[in-house]
Amino acid sequence: MALVRLAKALLPAELSQLLLTRGQSTFAKAYADTLLLLIRVDANADLRDGLLPASNERHSEAYLPARNLGYQTELHTLEALRELMASAERSREQQLQTITDALSSGQHVAVPLRKRPAADQISLERISLGRASNKDIVLRDASVSKFHAWFELFEARDFGIADGGSTNLTRVNGRPLTPRQLVHLTPGDRLQFGSVSAVLCEAEALWNAAHP
Repeated sequence: MALVRLAKALLPAELSQLLLTRGQSTFAKAYADTLLLLIRVDANADLRDGLLPASNERHSEAYLPARNLGYQTELHTLEALRELMASAERSREQQLQTITDALSSGQHVAVPLRKRPAADQISLERISLGRASNKDIVLRDASVSKFHAWFELFEARDFGIADGGSTNLTRVNGRPLTPRQLVHLTPGDRLQFGSVSAVLCEAEALWNAAHP
């Protein structure tokens, strides 16, 4: 993808500028603690404006949620670890293609999975998402419930998602989620909240998509 075209396809402008003018390690370092959610906004100005940081909010003040300590780490044999590594390589290639396809199809806002200090603090281990202005990720779209879904952090950059009992459902790779049942996520997953679509990605993969 041409860099000028990418700059128009990805917001906020500060992130896009960093992506286009810095090396991979510098860009990735800014998001080393988390993943990015690329939310398609196209001509929906209300949706776009709700996702962009307010003028009185500092990006550096956002923070990760508390870890979900109920997560169980699995032990693997050497052969299983080799298969996991091969699978991870396939996943990276698929993630890169998914990001490229998404940014080629319309304008997106990149949102780091972090909590906003200005959002509700009812649940410190969850990143809330919904139409209400007090959520960590605000989606101003009629198809999105006031409290639509939430993300939880298990380990470093290892997230899960759950639907909050929304009217128009949350989908992962086209599959509707059972309300309030946490599902593990993988970078490259396609998410949908009502009619709002998004792609989950790593900062490194986003940089690679911008610099083929």
